[in-house]
Amino acid sequence: MDPCVHSRLFYHHGQFLSHNQGPDPQHIMVPEFSYCTTMLHHNIRIPVPYGWVPDVLPRDDDPEFDEKLDERLLWRGSNTGIYHGSTTRWRTSHRNFMVQYANDVAGTVDVLMPPVRQDEKIGAPRKLKKKSVNPVFFDVAFTKKPITCSEDICPQLEELYPWQPYMSQAKAGDYRYVLDVI
Repeated sequence: MDPCVHSRLFYHHGQFLSHNQGPDPQHIMVPEFSYCTTMLHHNIRIPVPYGWVPDVLPRDDDPEFDEKLDERLLWRGSNTGIYHGSTTRWRTSHRNFMVQYANDVAGTVDVLMPPVRQDEKIGAPRKLKKKSVNPVFFDVAFTKKPITCSEDICPQLEELYPWQPYMSQAKAGDYRYVLDVI
């Protein structure tokens, strides 16, 4: 996750995109407390209860892995991470990119196919139609309605991305795979 090594991160994460041409360097080092740090910022991490999730109760809401009904990757969340305005580069922000990519059904995607036998090597990627892959592997959408957006951009967001109601813990427990995107 070091953007100095992987410079493409500068074009996909709201933390960097929100500065357009990039943040100005600070001439004086100022201690800054945050939830996380990057190789660029050297922030001081503090323990916070943000994101703390107690164990799932009742246990019926989280069946054993083999008993879960849905094998797709689940993600639900809000369109946070960057302000969606006419002067910001929100279209390539990490959450927007993920929701768009997982729901895209046009074109093809390269997929590594699992080997038939354990001693067999994984071969070259196969081109498969996204309309055959993405709906089978992903259940990814923003929740409720657009937030963190200007009046002129919010309607665009509603058109561009899928929006689903809030999902209960019991319903989320039916999924084998759940993604956390900060």
